[in-house]
Amino acid sequence: MPESVVEFLKNAGPEQETVKKADLAGHNRHDFIIVKGNTACESAAEKARVLGFDTMILSTMFEGESKELGRVFSTIAGEILLNHRPLSPPCVVIGGGETTVKIAGKAGEGGPNQEFAAGAALFIDNMKNVVIVGLDSDGTDGPTEFAGAIVDDSVVVRSREAGIDLFDSLERHDVTPALRKLGDAILTEDTGTNVNDLKFMIISPPRGN
Repeated sequence: MPESVVEFLKNAGPEQETVKKADLAGHNRHDFIIVKGNTACESAAEKARVLGFDTMILSTMFEGESKELGRVFSTIAGEILLNHRPLSPPCVVIGGGETTVKIAGKAGEGGPNQEFAAGAALFIDNMKNVVIVGLDSDGTDGPTEFAGAIVDDSVVVRSREAGIDLFDSLERHDVTPALRKLGDAILTEDTGTNVNDLKFMIISPPRGN
């Protein structure tokens, strides 16, 4: 993404927020839905099935704190690995919606999808064959150049080896530098569309199966 756009997003104030009704007074307005918000989830599910994965869309309306949803996905991964429910490996769990990051005080560099992935990473460090992805469909996760992040069971170990405290990064809302250093941030640049955030969890069968 062009640096000027990234800087604009970092410095955006209330005047750059969603247009309010008062702003439209006296103007003609026409709304057109080109692509529904759940289209990306449905398309991802269709592709996953073609690739041979047992697939489910968990929800297309996720809201709430991003890192907590990451932990929820990790518990679902544990249930799948241990009890083969609600799916059996190889499988893909898909989610969509608009999760958020609640900030009180100072914050570093990050975004909701990166926090979702980092939050999940803290709890899948002992789960083999699990990959979790948080992705903003417009290519910009928060005021950063990255679209999101991808994590697996190696992230916690690699973080420790690199001298990164991932939990502290989450607490300070400063996960981008950590994910950038680890090579786990996803860069797509501007995609030209926005159909909500996407969450993916891919679970492969144990090797040898």
